[in-house]
Amino acid sequence: MEKRRVLWVDDEIELLRSQVMFLERRGYEVVGVTNGDDALVRVLEEHFDAVLLDEHMMGLSGTETLAELKRVRPNLPVVMVTKGQEDSLMDEAYGLAADDFVVKPVTPTQLAGVLKRILDREALETATLVQRYMAELRQLDQTRDEISDYNGWLERYTSLANWDLKLETARDPGLHTLHEQVLSEDDALFVRYVIENYRRWTTDDKNRPLLSVDILPRVVAPFLNQRRPVYFIVIDAMRYDFWLLFRRFLAPHWLIDDFPYLSIIPTSTNYARNAIFSGLYPSQIAERLPEFWLERSDEDAGLNQHEGQLLVACLERLGVKLPTKPRYKKIRGGSTEPNVPELFRGWRENTLYA
Repeated sequence: MEKRRVLWVDDEIELLRSQVMFLERRGYEVVGVTNGDDALVRVLEEHFDAVLLDEHMMGLSGTETLAELKRVRPNLPVVMVTKGQEDSLMDEAYGLAADDFVVKPVTPTQLAGVLKRILDREALETATLVQRYMAELRQLDQTRDEISDYNGWLERYTSLANWDLKLETARDPGLHTLHEQVLSEDDALFVRYVIENYRRWTTDDKNRPLLSVDILPRVVAPFLNQRRPVYFIVIDAMRYDFWLLFRRFLAPHWLIDDFPYLSIIPTSTNYARNAIFSGLYPSQIAERLPEFWLERSDEDAGLNQHEGQLLVACLERLGVKLPTKPRYKKIRGGSTEPNVPELFRGWRENTLYA
């Protein structure tokens, strides 16, 4: 087995020979340097699995060296070795992404323990993740055949979508393959469930999941009727697991309520997005608003050119009266598009900005 290489940075490294020998007997290859500058040179030229870094040194301090190490090798684990547990020092080091601390006088056993914890963390975390995933999967499999309604499928998919994010850090190809198989099997079963129920959903708006045509009437309109400003953003091709990841960035700044919904069929943008803005099925748009329904396959010149007008027509049909005219903007990728943060400025001046 290849030895793990540890770089020990301490201006008194020659006095630490007994600790170095102990680590070497534990299977580590230890390379010693006496200052931060030499440490930076070594990590740029050689591979190391971890760094033991003394705080008090001549030249670059420990925290200064830590900052540079993390800049050039952000994934290299660094353990700070300090003479005390000053809060200010620990806060600064953790802010610079130190992976752990040991306090002098430190024993060889302590050093071996912290290195094992740091270096084996990924393997231990993966093993724990596998155990948790398999336990939850067994529980989900026991109840899958009992799912009889949309809420049951939503609960199951939400659980699996959250596992999509958790498994990203697991370096276990077999685990990823298993998860993909589970999702594939669920896809087939869910498609069968939709086929069996979709026709009924289109005629029974009281006992169905939230569909594309329900978003404006059942989610957006109630806020507008309370005279609350609404910024209505529709993002194409955003899967639910993408939303869960995006949600993490919004959660510290916003109170979030989730309203998962199902797309109408066909799910393609030409049909599903118009259904969102109009509150109507494609056949209803063609019948009631033929001037906004062009039978073309080219999106730029066809079906998605009238979303703003469909939105206004839907609000009128719902009897929603706004003090200001709703604003609508379609943003496409590309350097010619407006700066998105600029669009948010002054949004409260409009009751509805879509």
